[in-house]
Amino acid sequence: MCDGTIGYMEVYEDGGHGCYVGRYIGFNNVGSILVAGPRRDIMHGSHLDFQFAVPHGDMMLTGCFGLIEGYFHYIEEKKMRPAK
Repeated sequence: MCDGTIGYMEVYEDGGHGCYVGRYIGFNNVGSILVAGPRRDIMHGSHLDFQFAVPHGDMMLTGCFGLIEGYFHYIEEKKMRPAK
């Protein structure tokens, strides 16, 4: 997904929920990898530097907290834009 070689349909057809990528930044530019989901155990033994996303100890809240965090970033970004 980071390099733009995998899209929504490929993820969905492989049994995932799909994906959305706003822009492709390239894998080498990824700052951190957070892993969540019911099959997260497949990452054990990976050579990648990652962390399991478990906000407040509950993996199922990852999306909820992510949406809230994204909203805060959006609001902060709007404050920094000049008014039109």
